[in-house]
Amino acid sequence: MTPLFLLSSLSRAATLVVDAAGGGDATTIQAGINMAANGDVVEVAPGTYVENIDFGGRTITVEGRSGAANTFVVGTGVGPVVRIDSAEGAGTTLRSLTISGGNVVGYTDTNESGGGVFVNEVPVVLEDLVITGNSAKFGGGLMVSGAVSAVVSDCVMENNIATSGGNLYVYGGSVTLTGLLLQGGTAGATGVDGYGGGSVFYGASVSADNVEWSSNNATKYGGGHYAYGGDLSCTACTWTGNAATSGGAAWFSGQQLSLVKSVASSNTATQNGGGLALSDSTTLVDRVLLNGNSASYGAGLVLLEGTLAGPGLWAKENLAAGGGGGIYNDGGSLELWNAFFESNVAAGANGGGIGLDGGTATVTASIFAANSAYSGGGIHVNGTSTATLTNLTFVEGSGTGSAGGVRVPAGGTMSIVNSVIAHSSAGSGISGDPAATLSIRYGDLYGNASGPTTGGLVDPTGTDGNIASDPLFALLYIDAVYNDDLRPGTGSPLVDAGDPTLLDTDGSISDIGAYGGPFGQSWDQDWDDWSLAEGDCSDSDASIHPDATELCNSIDENCNGVIDENCGQDSGDSGGADDTAGPTDDTAVPTDDTAVPTDDTAPTDDSQPVDDSAIPTDDSKPADDSNGTGGGKDDGCGGCSQGGNPTPWAILFLGLLLRRRGFSIS
Repeated sequence: MTPLFLLSSLSRAATLVVDAAGGGDATTIQAGINMAANGDVVEVAPGTYVENIDFGGRTITVEGRSGAANTFVVGTGVGPVVRIDSAEGAGTTLRSLTISGGNVVGYTDTNESGGGVFVNEVPVVLEDLVITGNSAKFGGGLMVSGAVSAVVSDCVMENNIATSGGNLYVYGGSVTLTGLLLQGGTAGATGVDGYGGGSVFYGASVSADNVEWSSNNATKYGGGHYAYGGDLSCTACTWTGNAATSGGAAWFSGQQLSLVKSVASSNTATQNGGGLALSDSTTLVDRVLLNGNSASYGAGLVLLEGTLAGPGLWAKENLAAGGGGGIYNDGGSLELWNAFFESNVAAGANGGGIGLDGGTATVTASIFAANSAYSGGGIHVNGTSTATLTNLTFVEGSGTGSAGGVRVPAGGTMSIVNSVIAHSSAGSGISGDPAATLSIRYGDLYGNASGPTTGGLVDPTGTDGNIASDPLFALLYIDAVYNDDLRPGTGSPLVDAGDPTLLDTDGSISDIGAYGGPFGQSWDQDWDDWSLAEGDCSDSDASIHPDATELCNSIDENCNGVIDENCGQDSGDSGGADDTAGPTDDTAVPTDDTAVPTDDTAPTDDSQPVDDSAIPTDDSKPADDSNGTGGGKDDGCGGCSQGGNPTPWAILFLGLLLRRRGFSIS
């Protein structure tokens, strides 16, 4: 008798060919699946197959031989086009097909989930799929429910419709997403609240890399994406052209969220969070761009409770009809360094760069350039808010009602250390009510349209290390756009003029401004993973850094101080253009002003697939921010917080940054 182990070793996986024209083992995909055993491959020849298919518990691979562009599975319009929900094992794979025509609205067998593909508790691999034109209540294109270690890669999901998760819904479990395009998805309908036009992640653990959400829409929250609970790590993610009532790009509620080298651009919310809306979430950012988004409050980002921390956040050309052009912080904890706020607008109210309405903000080694508002072109602090600002540079801000730099009404608390506020085109450098708690030390207030201070503040020049001198930046065009180099230039009075208890990275007394202090050389604006401290000699060009390949073009790509080494006389060097620093010219600040909406209530009815629990019922909108007549919404004060030492979040990120290139801190 042959031993069982030998029989097992002699067995071979079979490849079964499905060909609608009759040239294979079966003419339908389901017939091929029914013939297969675990480990087999069902290979589908090019063509169109009108059928619904079910893996039926088989751990197999079903794939299109000639790719998704040539192999089409069209559902019958009743139930999901593909079902993988019968305890199939690891290695179950679906790839290289276009899937359309699924409809599970009213189909109770999958709880109205997964119009195109329904996966339940299977560690499936989905690759190279196009999932389009399907509908469901949950996950119009794809539902992945309760799966552990599922993988979805190199797929396009487009033009699918659902109440929640137009293109994709991930419910519980753990999923890795790579190389996805989620576009044209719709969540909700007229009179129906919809969540996550592109996708919904509910209580799931998701790792996403190179995922794009484009032109999705939701009638309520999260035009591109809606998340509740669980955790998401997102690297090289982009949200473009999505729209919703709130959270135009994405709404995150109760999340553990990490965003690295990610972009939210040209998204729209009629109420709050044109780009991102963060509600009671813990969010870490590392080089995130919020560009050209619009909303009533928090055009770039709205923070509702929770925390947001990290380096390299860049808010650019966002337009808020009310307050907080770049960021609106309603009761959250905000900690940023090496941040950049450029040409943001709070058209009807306060805080062109950042508007605080409760909560705290700690901002270090950051730039605010050409931001505008009625009050506080750079930063506005309301009510009981507290802001700690260290080594900041404000230039060319506009505050038509008060300050182009910062505004602190009664009830607000602000500490400003080692910061320069210069060349405000409208308003003073700093405006503060006498009842506000405000400390200004080692600052430079120069060339602001209405003088250094207004609102009853005494000019601090000549006390506590404060000066009023031309900062002599390396390059500055006073033209209301950012096309400058704001490092101290030759003879700048900012050099070594800061708080002597704060040191630059070279051990000298810190410079005043965004390039001084312990984080002044950790900028990585071009996202090339090389900071100024690590020897990057051009922070505006990702092709130039110490590890770059030197070319024969009159540019020092590898930052070693030698141009075109080893090129030789006959290298063909044409003597290319010099490597100029600084980003190119940006367009003018938008001037549109729309009405401020008055209601942004929390989602109250997002019923769940399978055994989903109710979602929270209180993600309220930021309180109304008056746009008015007296310098802001709510003027007041608490106790002053002084000093500018980095907090534990900042120390953690600095340690990670320096370790990347062999530095250490003690």
